[in-house]
Amino acid sequence: MEIEQKIILKHLACASCQIWFAIPDTFIDIKRANHKTFYCPVGHGNYFPEKTSEEQLRAALLLTESERDFARNQLKNKPNNNPNLSKHPKIKTWIIKNIWILAGFIIISLFFLHH
Repeated sequence: MEIEQKIILKHLACASCQIWFAIPDTFIDIKRANHKTFYCPVGHGNYFPEKTSEEQLRAALLLTESERDFARNQLKNKPNNNPNLSKHPKIKTWIIKNIWILAGFIIISLFFLHH
């Protein structure tokens, strides 16, 4: 019985000594996601400090939710500070609806990145 397995290797250079080496692409994906240290053949520690696309989208979603909550609290707690807002009650609904559209887009993007 024979078992065949394909491994895709990606090459990169050590940040310290610039030696080129290859590691499996799945290993790179894991290290990009958890930001933990891995080592070059000489023994220098390397890691991926930048945020992944998923992390960036999650941060954007949290920011959007915070902005939505802030806007909602401002509208709820101080409705008479802006005379134009009190004349147009649909503005509150419009703001909340558009923030939800952006949040929905971010959630959908996270779903497709994850699958």
